[in-house]
Amino acid sequence: MSVTNPYDNPYDWERLMRAADAAPSLLNTRPWQFECVAEDRIDLRPEWSRHLTVIDRRHRELVISCGAALFNVRLAIRVAGHDPVVWLLPDEQPGEGGPPCPHCGSRCGIGELLASVELVIHRTHSATRTEQRLYEQIQKRRTVREPFTGKVPLNVLAELEQAARREGALARLLYPRESRKLVREAAAVGKAVSADTSYLAEQGMWTGEVSGDLGIPADRFGPKPADPAHSPVRDFGARWQGDRSEKEFEKHPQFIALQTLTDTPQDWLRVGQALQRLLLTATYFGVQTSFLTQTLEIADRDLHQRIRRPWPWPPVTQMLIRVGASDSAGQAG
Repeated sequence: MSVTNPYDNPYDWERLMRAADAAPSLLNTRPWQFECVAEDRIDLRPEWSRHLTVIDRRHRELVISCGAALFNVRLAIRVAGHDPVVWLLPDEQPGEGGPPCPHCGSRCGIGELLASVELVIHRTHSATRTEQRLYEQIQKRRTVREPFTGKVPLNVLAELEQAARREGALARLLYPRESRKLVREAAAVGKAVSADTSYLAEQGMWTGEVSGDLGIPADRFGPKPADPAHSPVRDFGARWQGDRSEKEFEKHPQFIALQTLTDTPQDWLRVGQALQRLLLTATYFGVQTSFLTQTLEIADRDLHQRIRRPWPWPPVTQMLIRVGASDSAGQAG
């Protein structure tokens, strides 16, 4: 959500907001709000009216989405020649001993101010080649919900993992057996929520017949998986009554997991920035991406005790990204 900038400044507010709105978000809700509070300061706040209260009960993916938008704004500031100084969660947060969050009733630690960005606008210097090339990918990045026809080379996978680590997240390619387990767990989650009317109602509000630039319209669902029990994509059109083609998806998908050592709102903001750096790096190298996060959401909601977060490793998995090559141009969101 863009807020009017009341200040005359050299960094072009509309350009910054175009960059922010190109970031990925759950169901393309774009749950962020940027406000120019001084000539040299921008605040990032959650847009609570776009929070998915059933699917994203802990606000985790909302905050990750805001982190991705924050990374795009950082890049846009640097390309203008200025340096951003970022404070994550600068206000004192409720924490475990504080009052309950007014939005979820729990002590989640999320306040009304997610980040504050100060701009050093009185001294300019050119962006690096890496910053410039990543910025040029912002409007090109797409989510691809099509079958992938090729694998990502190991040297490029190493570049993607390194990109995420530069923003403070752990990143690693899943082993084939882990990828197979992930796909099975995602299918189990799909079956579990198929009878959850509140979950389906919320998802339906943001998919199918949507208006404006928010949500995922039916023409961006992608094809129907020929084998839903072994599909590496999230099928938002499983209950859609319109016509869709059916395709076989890759049998051995590649996934990168983004992880953190702890599970706090600051971690989520860092993961969002790491996610976006990884996605823009992938776009630069011609790698296409989509997400398979149902298992993480169901663990957040604890809808069914029998479905647990399927990862035995000490780090907390925050995002699961499918990578590959395809002939598709992809979809925004």
